[in-house]
Amino acid sequence: MRQVIHVNDIMVYFDKKERQSYKMIAAIKKCYNKQAFQPITIIDFATYYNISQESIIEVMKSNDQLKNQQLEAVKQEKIKEAATQKRLKEDKEQQILDKLDKIENRPKQFSHRSI
Repeated sequence: MRQVIHVNDIMVYFDKKERQSYKMIAAIKKCYNKQAFQPITIIDFATYYNISQESIIEVMKSNDQLKNQQLEAVKQEKIKEAATQKRLKEDKEQQILDKLDKIENRPKQFSHRSI
């Protein structure tokens, strides 16, 4: 389980837009004298907003689960696309082989040229 609060967590928890959520993170960092690169932890967030840690953890878990589902869906879509591309390539190769086979099995035609 991660210990760091992301913007998406704040967006869901408070039903805020992305920009407002970034401002909220900035306010927490300013309050706790954190530098820009330092993350906000669950404890920092819960203490600042006087909420229970369990409530934000619940939101974080659901966000992580949703993200994993979206990643899995993208992965499955890529697998389907790769299978389709492979099938198309195999079909094209088979068409070429069929054409070559027709050419090879075609009866020989002799032309009678006058000399």
